[in-house]
Amino acid sequence: MMRMLILLAALLSGAVAPAAGPFRYAERQVWSYKARAIDRGSLLRIWKIDRMGDGQRVFHVSVIGLGTPRGSPQMPDIQHLPITEAALDRSVMRRVDSDAVFPDPSSGYVQWHRQKGAPFTMTVAEVVDLVARSMVAGKVK
Repeated sequence: MMRMLILLAALLSGAVAPAAGPFRYAERQVWSYKARAIDRGSLLRIWKIDRMGDGQRVFHVSVIGLGTPRGSPQMPDIQHLPITEAALDRSVMRRVDSDAVFPDPSSGYVQWHRQKGAPFTMTVAEVVDLVARSMVAGKVK
């Protein structure tokens, strides 16, 4: 009981810093994520980490290994997907040692910056599903 009170006092006084988010991210890391069933085994790679004007971190990732439902257009790799840290936290499962080849996201990154784009706040799987549904509807090629 006494140990709990001491720890609580230390936390409240700021002597012990609270833990950061659930994951520690760095550029070039490869992660498995909570993918759609058809994308099982798909991976994402953090290409770049930026800060928005409000200080929020934005993660620029690429996604490979996406599945294609029968009768649908071929699902390409996603070269550039800007995503918030909270959305990435809800998406990733664990770091992966991988030498997989990921697409170069630099042209999408430059275009995103030029257009003053905003990051996705939905999970990676939700973004992938949105892209897949848009392809089926003929909105993305």
